[in-house]
Amino acid sequence: MNRFSVVLFAILLMMGTSGHSFATDRQLMTPPSRSIAPVSDTKTWSDWPACRKAATAGVASAIAKWQREAVLRDVVISGVTAAGGTVMGPDLQATIENTMAEAGVPAAVAKGFAAPVSNAWRRWASSLRVPGLNWYPAFVCYAGPVAPPTPNVPMPLAALGGNPEPLSAAGLKAAIREALGARAQEREALAAIDGFADDFAARFSKYLTSVKVTNVMGSGGVPTFAPPFGPKCGPVVDGRGTMTPGGFVGAWPGNR
Repeated sequence: MNRFSVVLFAILLMMGTSGHSFATDRQLMTPPSRSIAPVSDTKTWSDWPACRKAATAGVASAIAKWQREAVLRDVVISGVTAAGGTVMGPDLQATIENTMAEAGVPAAVAKGFAAPVSNAWRRWASSLRVPGLNWYPAFVCYAGPVAPPTPNVPMPLAALGGNPEPLSAAGLKAAIREALGARAQEREALAAIDGFADDFAARFSKYLTSVKVTNVMGSGGVPTFAPPFGPKCGPVVDGRGTMTPGGFVGAWPGNR
């Protein structure tokens, strides 16, 4: 082999080594492909026991929020007696749905539980009225021209009456099944719906007697107060009462 051939062979050998090194470097620089696990959708998801548990937890959180913000307002006061009024509070749906979503429940299924419960709770709450309760003993004969804001005598939430039928076990079962549609026909789905609704109704019954209606601040004028020659005290007439937030005192019952 002559001198030229030796030089040519050395150049070719260097080029081949460099190309192999570049290809190797390029291979090392290329990030490995990552397989992304598919997100389970409503059609493939079937963990109904977890759904029931998440719905129960969501209800507890939603009702706690409702109690912090809900108020009873526009109560009419005549002497010792309070009547009427309207209960206003936030919807439960968003809190229930968020809790269920965090537990991995598909959005459509979470809504199928949350919307019926929220709607039924709103219907019940809007039906509540004060049915002529003796809330303001001091207002029978108040010694002054105007009775200042005074809290009501605390009483159980059940004393407000209202229509609890939307929150009955039967009512909730029917509403949730309708909301879930075809999925509600699955055996495990039916068990979850029935178990959730039965449990909710039992807790709600305890809730009505354990939660107290407090801090409905009532006040009003005393038109017959006219000392020194007239009456030195008189009943409050056409007074008004409004609850401060947090006046529904108590908690949604825990696990039985």
